[in-house]
Amino acid sequence: MPLNENAAPILALALKELLGPALPGSMAFIRCLPGEVARELAADQRFLVPGWRVAVVGQTADENARTITADQAVEWREDKAEAVLLLVDASQAGAGMDGIYSAAREVAEVELFAKARAFARDKLAHGGKGFADKALYKARRLARNKTLSPWREFAYLCRAAYSLEGLGAALPEIGLWPVAG
Repeated sequence: MPLNENAAPILALALKELLGPALPGSMAFIRCLPGEVARELAADQRFLVPGWRVAVVGQTADENARTITADQAVEWREDKAEAVLLLVDASQAGAGMDGIYSAAREVAEVELFAKARAFARDKLAHGGKGFADKALYKARRLARNKTLSPWREFAYLCRAAYSLEGLGAALPEIGLWPVAG
């Protein structure tokens, strides 16, 4: 699930608002993102949360890709030097994360994507918000018991933000047939 071009800046803006000011020793983590998305976000230079040091917790460490191991994450927590936001790849992070899970703030999927969807919706072209709202309502109704994931709703709004034509062309993101015009 590759990121849309405008997804990283919108997610960074949502996190800036959710996390608030970066105080020394603050630590937060997100573990609702798939590992490949977390790594792609960390590698994206537009994904900057002011005052927060961002890193993906996985199996290996790579400073250029902003990835660290669980042991390094624990060291950062104990140092309390700067505000840290960890994007946790839950499939690779390992058992050393338990202390962070109990001591740091988790940014839940619901709150992250509610805020991110709101910012993405605000970027829609004039006249597109009503169409997008109706499309999301219809997609949720069609999904019934199989809930429409917050990520797919966010991805739709990101793609739709490019143009009015994008509103209809991005509908497959939420399980609907694309429309023109």
